[in-house]
This record gives sequence, structure tokens and C-alpha cells, in this order.
Amino acid sequence: MHMITTLMKRLYWFEDALQKALEPNGLRPLSRAQAFVVGNIAMGECKASNIARNLGVSRQAISQILLELERLRYIELVADPSDKRSRTVRFSAAFAEEGAACARIFESLEHELGRRIGQRRLAHLREGLEAEWGEAPQLGRVTDTAATGTRSKPKVELAWKRSATAEPGQSRRR
Repeated sequence: MHMITTLMKRLYWFEDALQKALEPNGLRPLSRAQAFVVGNIAMGECKASNIARNLGVSRQAISQILLELERLRYIELVADPSDKRSRTVRFSAAFAEEGAACARIFESLEHELGRRIGQRRLAHLREGLEAEWGEAPQLGRVTDTAATGTRSKPKVELAWKRSATAEPGQSRRR
């Protein structure tokens, strides 16, 4: 199984567990997108642009979800004291207790995960995920090496390497 598939399955494990914990904690069900946004806010993120970046979606998509959550009175958008042109997100007074419950749910899920896989594995997982990975690579052509019948690493030509050796205005193709 590819790592991306495993990461997605684990992300959905957290989201599914959150959904199952909402009602017993006095919360209404949320759409997956709303749950991910509420999760970001519960963990302290207050800028829409950062939430969009965290979730890998457009700022416009997050704005739409924030408007839905504001209409439901879960959040409020307030003037950003450091930038008068933008607004920050926070749980509304009407949703403050529920927002705190969301944060407790996430903490409980991490505790449960540590119980299931072990604290050492959880620490290593967190360490690997929080490590600086740098900018996402711009992959060039990826060749298939499976012709040998063995499972080996694909050969990857990084675009920055390709463009660094190409003539100005040209890209190198093989």
C-alpha cells in the first residue's frame, strides 16, 4: 500500500472518530469539510489562509465553509488586530463550550492512539510528521523500473535539477 493511501486512511480514522464523538459530547454532526475546519480552529488556528493551507484547499473554499459555520453560529469572524484588511476566526460565545469539547476530543483521540500503538510509536509518528519536509518537490518525469520484475524505487528526475541544467527558456526532456 502506498504511503499516501495509508495517510488518508488514518486521517479518515480521526475524522470518523470525531464524528462518532460529537453527539455524545452535545454536538451536532458536521460535514467532513466542516469537521476539518473546526478541528483546525479547535487546535488553535485562527487565520483562514492557514486553515486553507493546512487542508490543501483554496482560500475561497475555506471562506465558503467559514460562512456556513458562521451561519450556524459556531464561529465568528473578527477584525485581525495585526492586519486590518483581514479577519480571524474564533469560536462564537454560543459555541465556546462545544469548541472546547472538540479540542478535548482530539486530545482524547491522540491518547487513545498512543494506547493502541504505543507511546514510543506515537512520539516517532509525531516527530516524523512535524519534521521540516521543505517545499513540496516538483517531480519531473518518473520512469517505471518494474520491468525487471522486482519492486524497486522509481527513478525520479527532479524538475529543479532538470531546469538548472537546461538552457535558459528550455526544459530538458529525455
